[in-house]
Amino acid sequence: MLDLGLVHNPLPAMEREVGPPYAFPDAMVKLGPGEINRPLPWMELTDQQRDFQAAKMSIPRRDDRSHDREIGRVIAQLRAWGCSDDTLVFFASDNGASAEIMVRGDGHDPEAAPRSAPTHLCLGPVLVERLEHAAAPAQDLGHEGGISTPLIAHWPNGIAAHGRCATRPRIFIDIVPTVLDLAGAKAPTMWDDKPVPPAPGRSLVPNFAKDGVVNQ
Repeated sequence: MLDLGLVHNPLPAMEREVGPPYAFPDAMVKLGPGEINRPLPWMELTDQQRDFQAAKMSIPRRDDRSHDREIGRVIAQLRAWGCSDDTLVFFASDNGASAEIMVRGDGHDPEAAPRSAPTHLCLGPVLVERLEHAAAPAQDLGHEGGISTPLIAHWPNGIAAHGRCATRPRIFIDIVPTVLDLAGAKAPTMWDDKPVPPAPGRSLVPNFAKDGVVNQ
């Protein structure tokens, strides 16, 4: 990410004593000795802790592979239709991993397979540290990792500055005004004979031409 210019800060020091924002002592007992509530370096974990953390990490990684595959199918179909360069594609991630360690009301069976219905596994601080150490805190905290997420806008024939990293913060409620703007459509003013409040958000279209544009 440093080489690509996406981030500019050096790696921060590991905050070894910053654990989950809440104490879950009962959950720690239910989850067993493989769980750990502090972001310790991987090499300091026991073999049992590494095995448990690796099993937990396999769950979101499996989901990531599924996302990649299905997004790839959509893009491949657009290319097959010959319209990928004229199609605006938005992609955004979740705003970071979460460091809680809890067992919800439906319980946790330590003998059940990870990701199965009888289990409840949170990432916890060890994996959150590994996922976000270089970029942002966990979403439990009100820092950049708690409030911000990147957005990719891909539209070769509509965004002239390919590969540009825009820096002006925008918000998800800007997506609908952007789509309506590009489609030449207007948000409805009436629904079921009742007035519709003005839609929030502003179009991103000016930002596709120049970063930093503030359109009222």
